[in-house]
Amino acid sequence: MALIWLAAGAMSACTPAFNWRQVTHDGVAATLLMPCKPERAEREVRLQGEQGPASGLKLMSCRTGGLTWAWAALPLPAEMAPASAAEAWMRASWASLRQPLPAESSAPVGWVVQVPQRPAAPWAQRWHGPGLDHRQQPLQAHVLVVVANGWLHQAAVYAEPPAPSDPLVIDTFFESLTLR
Repeated sequence: MALIWLAAGAMSACTPAFNWRQVTHDGVAATLLMPCKPERAEREVRLQGEQGPASGLKLMSCRTGGLTWAWAALPLPAEMAPASAAEAWMRASWASLRQPLPAESSAPVGWVVQVPQRPAAPWAQRWHGPGLDHRQQPLQAHVLVVVANGWLHQAAVYAEPPAPSDPLVIDTFFESLTLR
């Protein structure tokens, strides 16, 4: 019996932390590779504030390798410009990470902004920086926001210390977002 437990333990040690799979949100013309089986949720949000129209936000997330992986997709209000939608979304994202946005700044202190190459998207940016989770514990966040085809997409990876955040694994995740 002990031999069976040893063999099972050895086999589980060889199992990779990342089990990549292609996923899509119902009704969204995009796909993404997730490194684990995601849980799904939906809720209503108002991207233009309390007086604006409500939109159905589609979410999926999973946790593996000490990291939380998430993809959100939100249909844009018809009259909202891509850059305005992305700016409103990132302000809300930074607020949820308890990161104030200083006046006259494009990102919170400690955040690095990148412009990814997304030829099919009229607007895309990538950020990474520090934040706090819902328990007020520190984390490192990596966020990609793409606005295209009437949708706002956010792919994000959240690493709680001391979890590593391997740039190649995060790049694989972000680069896998395919707009159809």
